[in-house]
Amino acid sequence: ASHFGLRGASPVKSGRQRDAEPAFAAARRKHSGVESMINNLEHRGLDKVRLRGPDGFKLAVGLSVVALNIHRLGLNLLEDKRKRMRDERKCLERQRERARRNRESQPQCQPLRAA
Repeated sequence: ASHFGLRGASPVKSGRQRDAEPAFAAARRKHSGVESMINNLEHRGLDKVRLRGPDGFKLAVGLSVVALNIHRLGLNLLEDKRKRMRDERKCLERQRERARRNRESQPQCQPLRAA
């Protein structure tokens, strides 16, 4: 089929045909992750590159990535600490409940009467 007067050229795919292709769908799913990463890097100092030249740009990107990784490590440490605190709290609550049940199941002593 001739398209735009060119022999042997395939016609341009419609938007729906392109959207149905697996490669396009996979790229669309990754796009939001890429945008998120760019936004994170911009918040870690890559919004304005003040160093000049290709080497300066590489250094700025590297430092921004290091800053992002340090931030993520800190978030992971905080989450681990919160999880340990939740686990300790649950353990203490179970111990208190067991102690309360043990006190209730034991016969209570009667007070001594004066003779």
